[in-house]
Amino acid sequence: MPGIVASAPGKLILFGEHAVIYGKLGIVASIDKRCFVRVMPSDSDLQVRSKNYGLERTIDEKRLVEFYFRTKSLVDARSYKALTMLSQDIFAAPLYVIAQLAVKHGFKPAVIEIESELRTGLGSSSACFAALALGYSKYLGVEYDLDGISRLAFEGDILAHGGTPSGIDNTITTYGGFLTFRRGEGAKPLNLSYKPSLVVVESGEDARTSETVSHIRELRERDSKLVDGIMENLEAITLNALDALKAADLETLGKLMIAYYTTLSKLNISTKKLDEIVELSLKLGALGAKPTGGWGGGCCIALAKDEIHGEELAQRMVKAGFRAFTTRLGSPGVRIERQ
Repeated sequence: MPGIVASAPGKLILFGEHAVIYGKLGIVASIDKRCFVRVMPSDSDLQVRSKNYGLERTIDEKRLVEFYFRTKSLVDARSYKALTMLSQDIFAAPLYVIAQLAVKHGFKPAVIEIESELRTGLGSSSACFAALALGYSKYLGVEYDLDGISRLAFEGDILAHGGTPSGIDNTITTYGGFLTFRRGEGAKPLNLSYKPSLVVVESGEDARTSETVSHIRELRERDSKLVDGIMENLEAITLNALDALKAADLETLGKLMIAYYTTLSKLNISTKKLDEIVELSLKLGALGAKPTGGWGGGCCIALAKDEIHGEELAQRMVKAGFRAFTTRLGSPGVRIERQ
C-alpha cells in the first residue's frame, strides 16, 4: 500500500506520574510497542481512520480550519472543562495536530490510517500524535526537527489530557530511550548500564487520564496544602528511585515503587482492579509494583528480579486472568518507517 509510514514508541512512567505536572521529577522509558501512522494521497478532503476502533472521520479544509481556531481559543483560555469534554472525542486531538500543520503550511487532502500496538496507559495518545506529526509533515514536504515534533505532539496531549499535560509523554515518544524530566527544564538522557526487567499488566479498564488530572487539579484548588504535601513526598521518592536505578539496587527500587503507589493513592485515583494487580504482583514475588501513566485504569508495572523471573511473573499473571507481557525498555523514538 502506498504512502508515508511513521511510527513512535509507547512509554512507561517509572516514577513521577501526576507529580511532573507540578514541577516534580519524572523518570520514564520508551518501550518496544509502537503506534503506526500511514499517510496516503487523496483527491479531496481529509479522512482519518482508526484501525483499532474501526472508526473514521472525514473533514474538509474549511471545517478543519474552523475546528482549529475554535479549539485554539479553548486552549488559550484554559477552558479545562470544555477541553476535558472535547477529549472524549477520539478524533479531536489527532485532528488538532493535523490542523496545526495545515494552517501553517497549507492543507493537503490525505487518507490517514492510525494503528497502535499500545494499550491505554502506555503513552498511546502521544505516540499517535508524534507519528502523526512526523508523517503528515513529511507528506506536506515540511521538515521538522525532533523538538518541533515533540511540541506538536504536546499540542495533541493538551486535548487528550484535558488541558494540562505534563510534557513527559510527548518527550519520551519523540526521543526514545530513558529520560528524566522536569517541567520547565525539559528532558535529560538517563544512561543505565542495564535495563530493569518489568512486566506490564493491563487492568482491562481505560486509563482516565483527563479525569484524574482534572480531579487532582480541582482538589488542589480546594486543598493546596494536602496536594502540595503529597507532591513533595512523591518528589523525594522519585529522587531516591533515581539513585537506586543508577546503582542497580533493585530491592530498594521495588520498595520505592510501592511507596509511590501508596502515596499517590491518597488522592483517590487508583481503582480496585489496579489495587488488585499490585497486591497480586507482590504476592507472586515481584520486587515492587505500581500503576503507570494516568491511573484511574490502564496498566500496572511490576519489577522482576531478572528476565527469567519476569517471564515467569507475566505467565502467572496471565493464569490469574490478566493480560500481561514483558517489554524491552529504551526503544528508539519517533521515526519514518517508509516513504
